[in-house]
Amino acid sequence: MDANAFWDLIQECLNLGNTLHIQALSPEIKAGVHLIFSALKPAASMLLSLFAMIELYRIYTKTELVSTPQPLGMLYIVAWTLFKISIAVFLIRYMEDILWAINDLSNSIMTTVQGVQIGTSRIPGGITKEQVDEFFREADGNIISNVLFTFELLIVRLALKIVVLFINIFLWSRSIEIYLLAALCAFPMVTFVSEEHSQVGKSFIKHFAAVCLRGVVMMVIVKIYNVLVYTIELDSTDLLGLGISLIQGLAVLCVSLAISNRLAKVLTGAM
Repeated sequence: MDANAFWDLIQECLNLGNTLHIQALSPEIKAGVHLIFSALKPAASMLLSLFAMIELYRIYTKTELVSTPQPLGMLYIVAWTLFKISIAVFLIRYMEDILWAINDLSNSIMTTVQGVQIGTSRIPGGITKEQVDEFFREADGNIISNVLFTFELLIVRLALKIVVLFINIFLWSRSIEIYLLAALCAFPMVTFVSEEHSQVGKSFIKHFAAVCLRGVVMMVIVKIYNVLVYTIELDSTDLLGLGISLIQGLAVLCVSLAISNRLAKVLTGAM
């Protein structure tokens, strides 16, 4: 690796957060998800009817155990059950649009976070391009130093590729999970009819919000990484120390991205 390649590698590591691209939802896949949602909607409606009958029967058996049922109380219970059925019907019909709106909101926030440009032309330790060129000229005469430095740079490049791969995998898995949840969203909405099982529908909405928020959390983590790497304190001639610091920073970034899903669930109460 020559001085120019090393300089480009440093710039790539320092500006990692400014080079990420948000994956837009594919219109073709979105249309396919809508077809699946529409095909499953009749089955969800039938399941809703079953849940409604079970809930009405539960109310009937509950009132049978009361020696002197109150007419107003009975009217309230029936009206409340019909209201829950109406809510479930509304959610089954429009939940797909609601989920896409939540996803569009999260993507808008991700775009805003991504637009925050963090970083300056200053390299940690005040290292300049001329110092890098001088270091490489001196390293050419020292075989051991040259081998060690080349090995360190290979580790930095490998770590950078792993981090970029992790980010792409996390973003793609997030997109696939969003598509899957949107296609099957009609079934969890059925449970809003039942007082005993309504938590399933609530948990579904929280989980979807957590999946969308995961992308925002990842963007924030990468931006924080950018801030941290620009605050590395080094001697202006310590290029080996810079390489080690970049490896450490990329390792911390990988760990932080791995726990982004858990953090998003904590923020949305989906734990």
